[in-house]
Amino acid sequence: MPDRNLGRYIKEKTKNENVTLWEGFCPIHERAELEDMNALKSKQPDAVVLIHPECKWELVEQADFVGSTTEIMDFVSKSDKSKFIIGTELGVLESLQKQHPEKEFFLLYDEFVCKNMKKTTAQDLLNAMQGKGGEVIKLDEDVMVKASKSLYEMIKRSSK
Repeated sequence: MPDRNLGRYIKEKTKNENVTLWEGFCPIHERAELEDMNALKSKQPDAVVLIHPECKWELVEQADFVGSTTEIMDFVSKSDKSKFIIGTELGVLESLQKQHPEKEFFLLYDEFVCKNMKKTTAQDLLNAMQGKGGEVIKLDEDVMVKASKSLYEMIKRSSK
């Protein structure tokens, strides 16, 4: 079950009413407010607003573009615009600044930083890929089969 913000976006995009929403949410995306967007947009009227669908619905409705991290990054790469308001985690903005130093980026709100995401380092990722360190998580075969169906479906849909 997707969280309430991402789930509502999925329901709207797919027109599928058979999506059960979990009342949880990403606390970092949840802190972004429409007032933040409007204030920044008034200071940067030429900026294009790019929002991650984990943000509140009122931001999603007002954004110029809504998409995943990859979709936001692709949008910027293909856009002839030069200013962007980024409505997702700071790391995306930092990556965009490196890839497009000729463009300007503004974070939707100052504390759009996920401390939990920052806990994982490149070394942690390398260790995981090499099977070193960390916890071994064991799942029942039934759970793995059901989870794999969802994962394969997500991968299939994202490659279209």
